[in-house]
Amino acid sequence: MRSHVIGWLAVPVLAAGMALAIPAFSTPAFAQTAPPTTAPADQPAAGIPSVGVIPVGTKPDDPNGGQWFVMTLSPGESGTAQARIANPADIPQTVRVYLADLDFSTDGTPNVANASSDVGTWGKTGLGELTIPPKTSATVPFTVTVPNNADPGDHVGALVVEGQPRSNGPNTAFKVVTRVATRLYVTVPGDAKADFAIAKVTPSKDSSLFTKEITTTVVLHNTGRIRLHPTVKVNGKIATGPATLLSHSVEKYTATQKVPMWGGPVSSKVEVTTTVDRVGRQEAGPIRSAKSSTFVIPYVLMIGIALLVGLYLLVRWLWRKRGGKYAAIQADLARFERLFEQQRAAGEVTTDTTHEAELAIKSAIKQAGRSGDKDTEIKLREKLAELREQEAASPPPTSAPAPAPQSPAPAAAASNPQPASVVAVPPVTASAASAGNGNGNGDGNGNDAALVAILRALAVAPPGGQRFSLIKAARHCGRAAIEARPEELAALPDDVRIRLLRGAPLSASQARSPDQGNGGGRDGSAPSPSGYR
Repeated sequence: MRSHVIGWLAVPVLAAGMALAIPAFSTPAFAQTAPPTTAPADQPAAGIPSVGVIPVGTKPDDPNGGQWFVMTLSPGESGTAQARIANPADIPQTVRVYLADLDFSTDGTPNVANASSDVGTWGKTGLGELTIPPKTSATVPFTVTVPNNADPGDHVGALVVEGQPRSNGPNTAFKVVTRVATRLYVTVPGDAKADFAIAKVTPSKDSSLFTKEITTTVVLHNTGRIRLHPTVKVNGKIATGPATLLSHSVEKYTATQKVPMWGGPVSSKVEVTTTVDRVGRQEAGPIRSAKSSTFVIPYVLMIGIALLVGLYLLVRWLWRKRGGKYAAIQADLARFERLFEQQRAAGEVTTDTTHEAELAIKSAIKQAGRSGDKDTEIKLREKLAELREQEAASPPPTSAPAPAPQSPAPAAAASNPQPASVVAVPPVTASAASAGNGNGNGDGNGNDAALVAILRALAVAPPGGQRFSLIKAARHCGRAAIEARPEELAALPDDVRIRLLRGAPLSASQARSPDQGNGGGRDGSAPSPSGYR
């Protein structure tokens, strides 16, 4: 039963003395006569057995979970504590037990002082040296007496268990002394200085690319002479950590917060408030604050900005595209209006121009209706109505103007017409045009051959200015001369043929008999401009 208990205590005792107390210390000794020098180490040298030290009679809610010796003594008062020293090795170990002061570096790291002047001189152990059998433990009592002139506050030392110098491997001249120390806090009541510092604030992300949470670690260092009870808040959230911050000790407090959806700079605002234990009461202690920040890639914001920029570019492109269409429509309307003015000034028929303008406006109205632009559609309809009113108010020409005398067209034009894109339109003289208007069947002369060439070129001419010029040239020959060429008329597109016959001037006999033939009055005569709508 005893061996079972000792085996059960071996591991936790060793861990308590080495990990939960200050680090173990390995000190070399030469020829066993050289005084040991203090050199901290995380664990004893390889092959060198060590012991473990834990306090006896402490409670889990004591500072550091009861793994340190803590006493509260007034000046002149004495206190007793016990330490359990365990030997987990397979060989007996002879150790020396004593008290020593602790020195602290600027970052709070403790080191056993070579020479003690404070708590290390206040007590004595029950045994200065003892031998512990293998796989067993021993309980060592020790007493601490506070001097009458001791300053109030926390006095920090250590209970040190030092082993015998041992050889490290084959090198027998080089010997190692192992030390295991556990902190000892002796608090003297009184008006002690309370102070602490925020040593570091470190925000860390759970992921560098896709951060969801940030954990902020706050390191507090008690730089005063009395223990504090801190409350650490990070962005208003209470951080987790020890409830007591002992004198000269360094503790860590952590808090986790969610990252905002929009990312960007995420700040950690730290606020620390403390309370101090005084005689019979607690009072407010020092307050400190700090701030730190880290940057989180704002994916959501970047995607939102990209979508807004893309939407802006799309709207801009559509607006420019629609503006370009409407600008082209306005240019066409302006061109038609100039053409109206020129034709009216020359006394020419404006039927073709009106027809082309109506087609352009109707096409623009359809485009505006598809795009949902009601304002433009209304304006275009008003423009179409205005165009029809202008055409209705313009009187039709009484007769076709006689062109300037031209030289007769060559006879080769009738026998070998050129393609529409390069055809030369033979000029029509005024006398030939009037003769054609009168007899209605052509006279077989050069002007009749020119009309044939014009009609053949018109059959293959593309829409545009060339077709318009060919229609005007053919109309000068008169409707009778045109109808006298049924083969050429049949080769024309239907819309071209209708436009050609509508605008061609009638002969005197056709004008007197509007119901005769296929071109008079409602059966085919040239209607008034208002009828073209």
